[in-house]
Amino acid sequence: MKTKFIIFILLLTILFGLTSVLAQEDKKAPVITMTKTEYTIAKGGNAPQPLSGEIQAYYPIAKVNVYIGDSKIPLNYWENKYAETDKKLTFNLNELKIGKPKIDILQGINELPGIYKCKIEVLSYGDAPKTEKSFTIKVVGADDVIKIEKKELMTKGGAKYNKWYGLKDDAPWCAVFQMWCFDQAGLINHVGGKNGELEYPYNWWVWYQANNKAHLKNKGYTPKPGDLIFFDWTKNSGKDKKGNFSSEQFKHIELVEKIEHGMIYTIGGNTGGGCGMVNNHKWKTDNIYIIGYGENNLS
Repeated sequence: MKTKFIIFILLLTILFGLTSVLAQEDKKAPVITMTKTEYTIAKGGNAPQPLSGEIQAYYPIAKVNVYIGDSKIPLNYWENKYAETDKKLTFNLNELKIGKPKIDILQGINELPGIYKCKIEVLSYGDAPKTEKSFTIKVVGADDVIKIEKKELMTKGGAKYNKWYGLKDDAPWCAVFQMWCFDQAGLINHVGGKNGELEYPYNWWVWYQANNKAHLKNKGYTPKPGDLIFFDWTKNSGKDKKGNFSSEQFKHIELVEKIEHGMIYTIGGNTGGGCGMVNNHKWKTDNIYIIGYGENNLS
């Protein structure tokens, strides 16, 4: 009788254990999907693509935490909200703000260039497993673009840059070179995008004007590393009687590397005659050839 009782207890224990295992297995963890797992942000700016995705929850969500670098941010926006089976919760980290007054969750890191390892963590009520999704945010500044341009120094001809843009090998390439470098840094959308029009310096100047980032020389603006600088080789860098510049005046464009002791140091493509090359130059701030600057706010 005692033996039968022991066997009975053992069977109950095994049965209870199996039931618990099956119940635990039935507890589906939330599933997190993101549109991308690597994002590039211009210093002081925001991601050109939304930091967005979906959470598919099978049980009520207890909490969602986002780790931006070393900072843990509880997103109470989702607390106590849930999705039924096969229904999803969408999110966009670009639009989320916390605290009083509201602070953008990306504010802070977007002023410090570097690569930040991040993750989203979802915890459900009950015994459902925790879910995590990792992603990275790369904050890019002027130094990143300058490093790319320096690697291209002494490159002869603009064939590889024009090919990237979709132009003939021998097409003028000073502006295309700059776009290629910004694209390599992940910042092509920060400076107008690869839109088929900005291969002409004048068109790029118009884009900066439309975005209130165009500055004529000697008008109170000090160029910064990462800005673009526009030139007129006719020594005629002035407006016509109607107060306008003509498109023919915008002959060349380069990147501002640094400003020291009244000199502007630049890097540019299609210089030196012939098929041109990538080279660096320096100019006095009041140089007659300078028209003005396109502000990029990268330093």
